[in-house]
Amino acid sequence: MIPCLMLLLLAQDVYLTPDSYFVSPGERVRVVVEGGEPMAKLTDPSMYTSTGAYNMLNLRREEGTIVVFAAIKGPGTPVLAIRTADGGAKALVLSADHPDEAFQRRVGHVLEIVPEVNPYSVKVGAAVPVVVLLHGKAVSGVAVRGGRDAAMPQIGSTDGAGRVVVPLTGAGKWRVSATDRGLSATLTFEVR
Repeated sequence: MIPCLMLLLLAQDVYLTPDSYFVSPGERVRVVVEGGEPMAKLTDPSMYTSTGAYNMLNLRREEGTIVVFAAIKGPGTPVLAIRTADGGAKALVLSADHPDEAFQRRVGHVLEIVPEVNPYSVKVGAAVPVVVLLHGKAVSGVAVRGGRDAAMPQIGSTDGAGRVVVPLTGAGKWRVSATDRGLSATLTFEVR
C-alpha cells in the first residue's frame, strides 16, 4: 500500500496554458507552464501541426512563472507539448477557426492523452473521448480527472482500449489529467 501511495505522490500534474486558445496564423502565443515542475526537468517544447513539428521558443522564467512561446504557422488545431520528468503536458489551440486533424497527433510522451474527437468541433453538452497511452500503447485502469478551470473531479477510468469519455458540461478552459505508475499526462483546451 505504501509504495502505491508513494507513486501517486511522485506524479505531479503540469499544464500548458496559452494566453489564448483561439489564435491566428503568424501569431506568437505565450504559453504558461503551470504546476511547479523545475525548469531543468522540462524538455522538448514543441508544436505539432498537420504539416510538421516545430520547436517552441524561449523557455524561460518570467517573474516567477515558466513560459514558452509558440509561433502559429497556419490554420488548424496545433498541439503544443512539453516533456516533464514524469510524463508530459499538451494544449490544443484553434487557429483561424479552422479545426483540422492535428489534434490527434501522438507526441511520444511516456504517458500521453490523445483526444479521438477534436474538442473545437463539438459543442457544450457533447463529449470528447480520449485515449491514454503508456509508452505509445493504450493502457486500461488509469484514473482520469477533468473539468473547467480549477474544478478537477474524477470522470472515470480508462477501459480495456485505454478510452474514457470527457463530458463537456460547460464552456470554459478545460483540463484533463491522467496519472498512472508515478507518471502524469495532461491536456488543456477551451470550449465556447
